[in-house]
Amino acid sequence: MRLKNILLFCIFAVCMMLTITTAAASIFEHGTVPIQELNDNPEMYDSTTAYRKISTTGNVSELAINSIVITQGNQTLQIKEVQQSLFSGFEIGDGVKLTGEFRYDPIDGGYFVPNYVIHQPSETVENATIQHINANPADFNGKFLTITADLKSIDESVSRYVVTVADNKTGHTMKITFYGSTDLEPGALIEVSGLYNDGILYSENMGKYKSGLSLTTLIPGFSGLSALLAIGIMGILVRRKHPE
Repeated sequence: MRLKNILLFCIFAVCMMLTITTAAASIFEHGTVPIQELNDNPEMYDSTTAYRKISTTGNVSELAINSIVITQGNQTLQIKEVQQSLFSGFEIGDGVKLTGEFRYDPIDGGYFVPNYVIHQPSETVENATIQHINANPADFNGKFLTITADLKSIDESVSRYVVTVADNKTGHTMKITFYGSTDLEPGALIEVSGLYNDGILYSENMGKYKSGLSLTTLIPGFSGLSALLAIGIMGILVRRKHPE
């Protein structure tokens, strides 16, 4: 009975860990607010009075130097205070998810200032090379990438790291903004996953490159303590099946 209780507790703990990992908010995607809701209740979402980040979705309906607009049904939303290069590779009609701030001016109306621009539905590119990305940045803009590269430099800034990685075979480099904690040092071979926007890879996941399969690759969401708990459960099951 005691062994059964331990087993049930371990399973419960793993499930909780997976739930927390899955539910954790990403810097790239916050609570999605429809454009109609922003237009109907602009004061509620106005970040100039109460700072908050939100996400919204739509289709690109205007894409010019001085005018970027997305549309959702018969509702439109102006995009301001952003360089057009953030929308590099997007075309009229493309689905897009924006994450940033909504601002409201009683005279000029509401508009959106995006920090991140993401293809919608989202697109993921595994094992992208720095050389290919640098040669075709518009093809990767707004997509989630995973790269393996050598860590050349890492500098801590306010709540983030500014990282330079390189492909030593070709000499191509890339800038990365990493949000998280790390003890990595220059010279390490690392794997980085994140959103590529306007020539920079924004990442929440960066670590030493590990070849071969692991629990983190076999089962997305497994990491740290949850992986150890899973190993413990497997050990208990093996001992129960083959007692000494």
